Amino acid sequence: MFLWGASTAAYQVEGGNTNADVWALEHLARTAYREPSGDACDFHTRFAADLALLAALGLNAFRFSVEWSRVEPAPGEYSAAALAHYSRIVDTCLGLGLTPVVTLHHTTTPQWLVRAGGWRSASTPAVFSGYAQRIAAALGDRIGYLCTINEANTPAQVAYDGPDPRWEPMLADARAYFGVDPAAGVGTFVAAGDETTIATVAEAHRRAVAAVHETRPGLPVGVTLAIPAVSAVDGGEEAAERYVEQVLHRPLREMGTVGDFVGVQNYTGLVFGPDGVRPGGDDLTDIGMALVPGSLADACRRAYAVTGKPLLVTEHGADLDDSQDHRRAAFIPAALAELGQAIADGVDVRGYLHWSLLDNYEWMLGYTAFFGLVGVDRRTLRRRVRPSALVLGGLARRGLPGA
Repeated sequence: MFLWGASTAAYQVEGGNTNADVWALEHLARTAYREPSGDACDFHTRFAADLALLAALGLNAFRFSVEWSRVEPAPGEYSAAALAHYSRIVDTCLGLGLTPVVTLHHTTTPQWLVRAGGWRSASTPAVFSGYAQRIAAALGDRIGYLCTINEANTPAQVAYDGPDPRWEPMLADARAYFGVDPAAGVGTFVAAGDETTIATVAEAHRRAVAAVHETRPGLPVGVTLAIPAVSAVDGGEEAAERYVEQVLHRPLREMGTVGDFVGVQNYTGLVFGPDGVRPGGDDLTDIGMALVPGSLADACRRAYAVTGKPLLVTEHGADLDDSQDHRRAAFIPAALAELGQAIADGVDVRGYLHWSLLDNYEWMLGYTAFFGLVGVDRRTLRRRVRPSALVLGGLARRGLPGA
């Protein structure tokens, strides 16, 4: 069965994840985050209604993450209440005919792990695999796919880009707060672009895959990677080749080939030239992201060519508010038409999960970005279904050629 659905991340929608590293970053004196996450979308208490809304659109899958800092608030100390909460989400999905797709680590890390060295510590892969085993034991008999680390090539991207000087005041405050160098991998790995972090993340993924296979044989487990379309104009070929190798192909080889599938996350395209990189088109969103309908199929073709693994589109979307939702309503079918052609050409894609179900907390941008199929009023938290959600639901009912 081809999966049609939408994605979320615990920290971005649940609210109140006070034990996570990003919660601390948001509240530093010199934070780079626009605003604190607060109650987010209050998905933690409203999930049943939100999932019913998703199912009513005609979709059949839901991707969500388990908040590690909620499940394991102290090293080796697992919360039975938190595990039961996520189990209820799984059961609610199944009752509505939705296949649950679960992510173990989506950007945020428990504060206690950061203080212990985070994603530069040689002990972290073993700690992460223990957490993976616990979640697989609790939920793995009822879910469709398990993703280990969201966009696990982020450290490679940070290494390619170099440190952002705008973050240094926040990271200096973070050093004082955590008592360690924040290059240990705090919050979106923002300062973790070195070989140690890259290797630690890859090893954590490998160990988690092994732990899940041992605990729940037959449960498909894989990693998700951010894969933009990449092209070059005269003078940009060398930079494009270096980017493709360092940020895309190396992670695909080192992590994408380890497991049962690859989660492809694509939003846009990039064009490399003699003066640097620019958006892959002229149709830009408010945050400067180019809407490139063919980029999703391009990303899937690349991931499949490098790994030979089945693919699941775990994120794809656009930052467009209510006044611009008509652009999302046009972007989705245009991208999926190209994806359908890739599938017809033999690329093994098992599903499409749109980012995101709800307008949510978009990290340093706060609540100023609008990726949701469903809008969320920031004052009342009232939900409103956007027309683009109905477009996706219609596509799901009709299906893609070859899918």
